[in-house]
Amino acid sequence: MGKRCQVCDGPIVNGRCKYCGMPYRNDAVMYHLNEDRSEHYRHSSAKVRREMDQSEIPLPDRKGGADYTKKKTAGRTVSKTYTSGKQSGTEEKKKGKKMVIFWMVIALLAALIEYVPDVLETWKPHQIEEFIYKTKIIDKDDKEKKEVPDQKVMSSSELDKYDYYMLNTEDKYYEVVESNTEDFMGPGEYVVEAVWEGIELEFVPADGTGGVWDFDQEGQQLKLELHKGDHLTVTSLDGQYNYFRLYEIQQYDE
Repeated sequence: MGKRCQVCDGPIVNGRCKYCGMPYRNDAVMYHLNEDRSEHYRHSSAKVRREMDQSEIPLPDRKGGADYTKKKTAGRTVSKTYTSGKQSGTEEKKKGKKMVIFWMVIALLAALIEYVPDVLETWKPHQIEEFIYKTKIIDKDDKEKKEVPDQKVMSSSELDKYDYYMLNTEDKYYEVVESNTEDFMGPGEYVVEAVWEGIELEFVPADGTGGVWDFDQEGQQLKLELHKGDHLTVTSLDGQYNYFRLYEIQQYDE
């Protein structure tokens, strides 16, 4: 009767338990006292080298079914074993990860779709228009570039008797509301005056037409008729803070 494994009582075959893999071989042939494996390999006989090479192969792969390759590096043998079982296991893991990611994306999209209608309901129409405008769905490059008239619309003394709004390059974006308030302009007739040179005014009526004017001189003026839903955008041409005065000459009821 052959030797039995002390761990699982399995049969010992070729120096190793057939069931649990516990080694029981005599490795004395493979080592000398005070000598590492690579040194021992260099002066060993061909038979001992074969045994040392064989010992590096996992037990399940020693009877075939594996693509076993060796290459010599720095005077020793480095062995690599690639089994079909390992490859298929790795591929299964990769597929599993991809499926998890796929279903996570589907769940996220479903959650977003559920909440989008609620978000849109809380937005007012002018907020949606502002979002569209600020994200440049409306592009000012499509607007006609116009020249500012040389003559002033009104003298400074005439404008002094009217109230005005400040349109600055910091706030930049303005919309005409239903009626005038302290902070927002309503429909009416206005005179725009540049406080300093190097400032641009973009006018977009509710119908989507309009134009763009570059004010290259201090005090240049422009007359505008504004209606509910019209947009004004103020941009500095030199990167410095700048602003317009928007004088309300006449108020419209709409």
